[in-house]
Amino acid sequence: MFGRVGIKATVAGTGALAVTLLAICVPASAAADTRAAQSTVKNVATGFCLDSNANRQVYTLGCNGGSYQQWTGV
Repeated sequence: MFGRVGIKATVAGTGALAVTLLAICVPASAAADTRAAQSTVKNVATGFCLDSNANRQVYTLGCNGGSYQQWTGV
């Protein structure tokens, strides 16, 4: 039982280290850029893309490259 606690602490410490390294490795030019990259989210099983409309309803639809199929990760 004591061994498990040590493993959990090590995993938690490793996660914190990864976050710290990620923050350090971001180039200054990327950090200053306020525009976020957008991408399409596609369901590999159906071939449909995540879509939405002006009423903020979200659904899947055939991929068309439209602005309502462009998503920004947060």
